[in-house]
Amino acid sequence: MEDKMKTLTIISCSNQKRDYACRADEMYIGPFFVKLYDLAKRIGGDILINSAYYGLITPNTIIEPYDFALLPPTEWYLWKKGKISRETFQSLGRRRRNVHQKLVGKHYDCVLEKSGITNKDYDVTYVGVSEYYIKHLEKIVLKQPYKNLTLGGKGMFNLCSSDYLKNQYDRLYELPLGFRKQHMKCK
Repeated sequence: MEDKMKTLTIISCSNQKRDYACRADEMYIGPFFVKLYDLAKRIGGDILINSAYYGLITPNTIIEPYDFALLPPTEWYLWKKGKISRETFQSLGRRRRNVHQKLVGKHYDCVLEKSGITNKDYDVTYVGVSEYYIKHLEKIVLKQPYKNLTLGGKGMFNLCSSDYLKNQYDRLYELPLGFRKQHMKCK
């Protein structure tokens, strides 16, 4: 009997959520999550959802809705969308944004450390999360090289077209192994 390769796929949560308690795979309803979850199911193996509040959870974990993010605060979003001027954005205070990011990052690191999840039991780990999450996952979970489903260093914000994730499945084995700032060749 042939051994099947054991895979783990870690995908991003979504800021678009249902407003009641339910399974994690039902809670997140953003289009990027839906596409990533579909890709993870096609890959097969174990799937973990990367939640800013809950850490790494299985799709069938029952969770409550929450408003908690590792991404920059609302001011960043409003500025990028052109809703506020550059001057207003800068006057909102770089220090406040930096403090928020550090506090949220510490919470998330703590949640990851308590989970005890590692990728050491997997032959390959696929990761589809934004750049901000990667740096936290690398410190605690991604001790070995992994394959990033969203190449280009900007994570989920690097998607150029709706076909991007569809095409990922056909080239999973071509994706380079590595970490955020270093890539290693496959053997």
